[in-house]
Formats: sequence, C-alpha cells, structure tokens
Amino acid sequence: MTQLSSLPIVMVQRGGPCEVPQCGTSALIQPPCGKWMVTHWTIANRRILDPLQLVSLRSGSTGLWWRRTTSAVITYDVVIWMKQMAVVLKSCPISTCHPSERQTKLIIKSFHFKSSKRRRKAEGKRHKGRRRRNAEEGSDWRPWLDLPEELLDLIIKSLGFLGLLRFASVCRQWRFYASRFRTEIARMRPPLVLLMSRHSKGMWFLHDLYDGRTCVQRIFDMSHKMVIGCTSGFLSIRDHINRKLHFVNPLTAQKDYTFTYPPLPFSSVILASASNAEIVVVAFHRYQKCLQLYRCNDAHWICFSVGEQYKIADLVLWHERPTILTDDGKILVFHLGSDPYFSVLNHMVPPMRLRNPQLVVTGGELLMAECIDPSDRYSYDFGDLEDGAFDNALRRHPFKFYRLHQNRWDEVDHLGDNAVFRSSCRTKALYRPNQWGGSSNSVYSIKYCLPRRVPDAIFRCCIYSLSGKVLDRCPITAGEREITFGKNTPLWYFPNISGNIDPIRLD
Repeated sequence: MTQLSSLPIVMVQRGGPCEVPQCGTSALIQPPCGKWMVTHWTIANRRILDPLQLVSLRSGSTGLWWRRTTSAVITYDVVIWMKQMAVVLKSCPISTCHPSERQTKLIIKSFHFKSSKRRRKAEGKRHKGRRRRNAEEGSDWRPWLDLPEELLDLIIKSLGFLGLLRFASVCRQWRFYASRFRTEIARMRPPLVLLMSRHSKGMWFLHDLYDGRTCVQRIFDMSHKMVIGCTSGFLSIRDHINRKLHFVNPLTAQKDYTFTYPPLPFSSVILASASNAEIVVVAFHRYQKCLQLYRCNDAHWICFSVGEQYKIADLVLWHERPTILTDDGKILVFHLGSDPYFSVLNHMVPPMRLRNPQLVVTGGELLMAECIDPSDRYSYDFGDLEDGAFDNALRRHPFKFYRLHQNRWDEVDHLGDNAVFRSSCRTKALYRPNQWGGSSNSVYSIKYCLPRRVPDAIFRCCIYSLSGKVLDRCPITAGEREITFGKNTPLWYFPNISGNIDPIRLD
C-alpha cells in the first residue's frame, strides 16, 4: 500500500477552491473537520461519471463521489462522507477564458447515523427534500447548462463517437447540441470495433480506436443466436431456435426488423429499401449457386439460381443493384422487377486463381479485394512450404486489389486516400482516414492474440501496408473484462450509416 507520507496533500478549506489531482494519481484529502482519507483516481480523462473506491482510515466509514466531464473542461463535484460529518464541495466549470467568473462553493452539513439502514433512509429523505426545495425556490443550479457554445465546440471536437453519445446523455441542451455534430463526427471518426464475449449473454462491446473508449451495450438474450454480419447500419442476427432473422441497431440495442428464416442455408444477408419504402432482404451462402429474396409485399422467400457454372463468392449493392462476384472473378448483376433475371458483365477475369475474394464499393467504384493476413499462417494452405518459402509467398501476395475499369479488372497498387477495413464477413473502405489520425493506403484487420504475448488485450487491431508491412498495432480492451473468441467474430461497425438502409432498384 502507498505510504501516506509520500502522497500529495489536498486541503479542502471553507469557501476556497480545491485543486483536484490529475487522473491516475493518489492523494490525501484533508477536510475542514480534520479527518483523513486516501483516494485513487483510476478513470480516464474522457470519462463522464465513475465511482471510486476509498480506503477507510481513522474516520470510520468514508466515501467519495468525484465527477469530471472531459479533459477540456475543469468540472468536478466532490462529496466527502464521514462518520458524523458530510462535507460537500461543489465546483462549477472553470472557463479558460474567464476563470474569475466562476466561484467555488463549500457547504458543510452535519449528520449523525446510528446504522447503515437509517443512513440510507435519511439520505433518501434528504435528497427528496432538496429536490422539493429547489423546485419551489427555483434554485436547481446546473452549471453545465451555462457553458458557452465556443467551449462546447472544443469539447465535441475532441471526442470520439462513443464520447459524443455520453456527451449527449448529460442533459437535454447538450443532446440537442450534439445532434448537430453527430453526422460530422461519425464521418470524421474511425469505425467502431464490435465484439461479443462468449461468457456474457447479450452483452456487446463497442471499442473506439480514436480515444480507446469501450462501451458496454446490453441487448436481448443471445442464446442460440449468432451474428452473421453488418448490413445497412444494422447487425444481422439469426435465431436457430425460433427460426427468425433479426436486424438490430447496436447503438440503440433495439430489434428494428424481424423476418422469417430463409428456406435454404445462408451465410450472409443484405437489407435494402426500395423507392416505395418496401423492405427487401437478399440472402446467400458463399460458394453456393442459389440466391434467396424476400420482399415485404410478398411476405415469403423466393429462390433464384445463378446458373450451374457459377458459384457466389460475395454480393454487394452497386448502383442500387445486387451485384454478385463469382469464384472465378466474374460479375453478375441481379435485376429485380416483375420478371427478375441475371446479366453477366462482359469483362476480363484475373489471370490467377482467387483466394477469398470480396467486393468493396468506394466512391461509386467497384473493387475486388483479395486479402491474406500476413500474421495468420494457418488461414490458407500453401502446400508443403518451409518457413522461408511461406514468408516469401506472403511478401509476394499479401493484399491484392483490382478495380473494374472498362470491362476489365485492373490491378491497383495504391488505394489513394482510402483505407480498407477487413473482417471475415464484410470488407469496407473509408475515405480520408487521416482526418482522425489514421493511415491511408492501408488495411485494418482485427486479430486475436494470445494472452501470453499481449497480456493487456485479447484482441488487437493491426494496420498493414499493401506490401504486408505492419505499420501499427492497437490493443483492444474492455476495462478489466476479458473478451474471448466465441461463435461471433469481431466486426467493423460504421456509425455514419447507423440506422440507414441502403437503396435498391426494383426495375
């Protein structure tokens, strides 16, 4: 335990300010009544509200509630509870431009509690009476409501997307102010990493690479359910027991759409909306020859065969039409209407055999990605190669991208201002990642790492160049909670399309 003599002393004086230590430091707080206590700040600077555990000394039962909004604004409320005395220190936000306009108030009140039960009962009555008096006198003082808009701009611009959601939950005024910047912040921040612990039913972890914040989201019971991907800002979840297909917004944890199970096996689905507001669901299984379509107006599934000579490798919406990539690099366009049909684009296929190809739509262009993670030695079978030959094969063929241009696939060696975010079910591209500190012309991939190699994280985000060189590694943690591999693998979730449904053409 830390020696008391080595800790800095913070004096709480009547009518004077209190200099709260920085987060991650220990300190002694000496109230006016002469009692001592030890506190330890372990929360991050960007947290909004967190309780802290205290060490009880000679003063008997002690406690502390410390609240700080962000590192950009000095805002804290300290409540010191002792056996027979309660010292309440309230400090309003201190603006860097006008620090003299804010004054610190100190209120000292005495209470005597003979038992913990009577103490809790008295606390409830006291808070209820205080709220009643504030409502009658109109003295419900909330200092954060008086912050100038210039200061709110500085706070919002320094937050990640998860921090913006916490910012909007403070009060109604802040929620209205955050709604004006939500679209801009979502577009200028990296996508969220969505993980699920196999030991926690219905518990999701959203990790923000921008500031390292992790948010825990509880949804419905995930027993006998599995996430199969993200589509149109929703998570697609299939229920094996009830044979239902759910689409859930991970930010609101609400089931927005529910459909019956497709009759044939499927591994991926796409949710889209027509111009007449009709919801359309397209389901397919990789390396199979059947496409399944569900239209809300028909209320049943229809199966379409792509042909005996084709196998579906991937499917995306390109120019508002379902576009299919076959295992040999051909493109099929599915035309919906009264008489649906497939059309084959007249283009040249790549000369080499493709391994795990995926389609990526960026800026109206169609890319074909073939990504082999250089750190995953067991993803693909390269034959009886020695270690040196395996590494040489990866260096020759780590990541390959082709652009569909004038009816042919042209290999590209530079992605420009784009970054590709790779996952097992869906690969997407993001424009201008340098606006949030990311790397352009690179590939982001979520990897599972052994605890003995990375003790602080079970997952990490690896950033690769197109040549396979590791540019950076970012650990992904959820506090002290261990996130392990289950039946749901990590996903990239783009908050800028949260709740939006991709359009689809029915003609």
